[in-house]
Amino acid sequence: MKEKTLISVIMNVLNEEDSQLRKSIEGYLSQSGVDIQLIVSTIAEDPAQKIAEEYGLDMAIADRPGIYYQLNNATDKIKGEWFCYASANDFTLETKLHDELTKCLTDNKKICYSSFYTTDSNLNIIKENHFRFPYDYSSHLQSNYVYDLALIDVNLLKKYLPFKEEFGNYAYWDLWLRIFEGEGDVFTYNPKPAYLYRQQSSSRHIRKQKDSKMWNGDETQKTRMLASHGVYYQARLK
Repeated sequence: MKEKTLISVIMNVLNEEDSQLRKSIEGYLSQSGVDIQLIVSTIAEDPAQKIAEEYGLDMAIADRPGIYYQLNNATDKIKGEWFCYASANDFTLETKLHDELTKCLTDNKKICYSSFYTTDSNLNIIKENHFRFPYDYSSHLQSNYVYDLALIDVNLLKKYLPFKEEFGNYAYWDLWLRIFEGEGDVFTYNPKPAYLYRQQSSSRHIRKQKDSKMWNGDETQKTRMLASHGVYYQARLK
């Protein structure tokens, strides 16, 4: 019998609500058609360590918080052939990784991004989100429609690590742009909704709408990130 493909998932965790975190973990552990290595990336003394031990998960303990600091700190634990990032706030549908892997293998691509559902805090569906395909670099310079939870070939990921923390919330967007600039179009798209994106009052994009300092800081990081793409970014401005 053919062995299932091993996919490594890094889930960043920081002060998460217990039942919500368990639901997110179980969403990945119940993935069909693939084998899963789930790595919980957190900081010392976070309660998630006990939950990760309970589920028998791998852990990476960072000495300070930070989305991309925690991600970079955990990438050396990856054992799979493919990788994706996981949010501890959201819920992944059972066939997400198998569907994305199948698209990559069928289309001979290295990265697959999917449509998804936006939900309220109780995971009641609000809307279904779809994205541009075929992939277009010029459009990608204008907005990041390749979501952070996309599946990526591990060898390709490692070639372009680490995530650039100086770009803050735009570090994943920067990674995707750098990969296109170095590799060409390695992206494919899964139109089947793959996960539930939970909107809560504590969600960063909602808090940012009410905090001008946060908004302005993000815009500065975004401008700096895009400008780092040099001739590609300049060509867009013409």
